[in-house]
Amino acid sequence: MVRIALAGDLLVTRRLRGAIDSGYLSSLTDVTHAAELAVANLETLLHDYSSPASAVSGGTWLRAEPAVAGELREIGFTMLARANNHALDFGAGALAETSRHLERAGVRHAGAGTCLAEAMAPAVYETVGARVALVSVCATLPPGAAATRPRGAIPGRPGIAPLRHHRWHTVPEPVLRTLHEVAGACLIEPGSNPEGVTIGRHVFVGGEGYAVSSEPDTEDLESLIESVIEARRVADVVLVSIHSQECDDDPDWHLPPRFLRLAARRVAEAGAFAVFGHGPHILRGLEFHRGVPILYSLGTLFFQNDVVAGYPDDARRAYGPPPYPSCEAGDRVIEARKLASAGYDFRADDRFSQTVVAVLDGDSAGCAELTLVPFTVDRSESLAVRGLPRQADERSAGQIVDRLTRLSADLGVTLRSRDGVAHLRMRD
Repeated sequence: MVRIALAGDLLVTRRLRGAIDSGYLSSLTDVTHAAELAVANLETLLHDYSSPASAVSGGTWLRAEPAVAGELREIGFTMLARANNHALDFGAGALAETSRHLERAGVRHAGAGTCLAEAMAPAVYETVGARVALVSVCATLPPGAAATRPRGAIPGRPGIAPLRHHRWHTVPEPVLRTLHEVAGACLIEPGSNPEGVTIGRHVFVGGEGYAVSSEPDTEDLESLIESVIEARRVADVVLVSIHSQECDDDPDWHLPPRFLRLAARRVAEAGAFAVFGHGPHILRGLEFHRGVPILYSLGTLFFQNDVVAGYPDDARRAYGPPPYPSCEAGDRVIEARKLASAGYDFRADDRFSQTVVAVLDGDSAGCAELTLVPFTVDRSESLAVRGLPRQADERSAGQIVDRLTRLSADLGVTLRSRDGVAHLRMRD
C-alpha cells in the first residue's frame, strides 16, 4: 500500500523559510509528511531574473527565488506538475533553470521540457510501498507555450505538455445569420467552418437555443494516453495532472467542461491511479470512472498572487498607468487594475481561499480510500502569511466539505463527512 497526498496550485512568489521555521505550516506538513509522497502543481518559476519576461504571460508574471525549491521539498512535496499557463512567463531559459533547481532539491517533476517528448515523459519517484509516476498536461495555453516535436532539421520547441481542446457556441439560426452578416459587414474573415461562422477564436453553430460545449484535441489526447500507458509499464501507480481554467456554460466555473471530463475518463481507462486537476483557483467536485478518482480541481494551496515582487514593462502596458518614480507603488496599481479587468477579487471571494489536500491510499490495483482534508488560504493584511495555507477551522471546514459534497453529488458521488474531513472508502 502507498499513501499519496495531492494538492492543487502552489502559486508561490515569496520565500517560505519564515513560515516553516515559525511552525505556521505545521498543519500542512502533518498531512504531507504522513504520506509516502506529496504531489502538487508548481504554478511559478524559480530563477533570479536570469531570463527576460515573455511578451505574453499566464495572467501575472510569476517567479520565486530558487531557494523555494528546497523549501517545498522540506514541506514534503516530492513530485511537482509543471504544465500550467505560467510555465513560460519568463521564457524557455527560466523554464530550464526551474528544472535544474528542482532537481538539485531532489524534487521530481513532469510536464515541461526542451521538446514535446520530454514534456510528455512521466516523472518517476520510488517509495517503499510503490513506484509512482506523474504525467502533467495543460489545457490553458498562452500563445507559444506548447512544446513541439522536431521536424526534419527544425528542432523541437521548449515548452509544456499540451491538452488543447475545441470549443463552440450553439446559437439560434437567426442569430447565426446575424453573425454572418456582421462578419461580412466588418470585413472579418469568418474562417472555414462549413457549419457555422468563426470569428476570432470563437466558433458559432446553429441549433436550439444557446449552449457552449467542447471536446479534447484528438492528437493531444492520444499523446496523453500513450504517456499514461508507458508510465504504467514502469510504475505501480500513475498520477495524471491536468491544469485547466476553462468552463463551458457555467458562469461560476464549478462544473468541469465537457472536454475535461472526456479526457479524464479516457485517462482513467488507460490505467491511471488518479487524475487531479487545478487551474480555476476554486474547488470542483470529484467523480469516479471505473474506480478511478477524478478530482477536477483541488483549488489553490499557496496563493501569493498579490505579493508578487515586481512586474515587467509588458504588465505596465497591459494593466497599469505610466511609470511611477516608485516601482513598488506602480506595481500596486498594476495589481489593482489587473484584478479589476478580470472582474473579480481573489481576496474578497471565499471560494478562492478554500482548498483541500486529497489523501489517497491504495496500490497497483487502484485507490482504496480517499480523504479530503480542508485548508484555507490566509487573506490577512500581514504580508508574512498572506497566501499561505492552514488547516481549516471547524466552521470553514464544514463549509468546504458541504461545498465539495454538493459539487460531487452533481457528478454522481456521495461524500461522507467525518471529523471535519470528507471521506470515501472504495474497497478493503
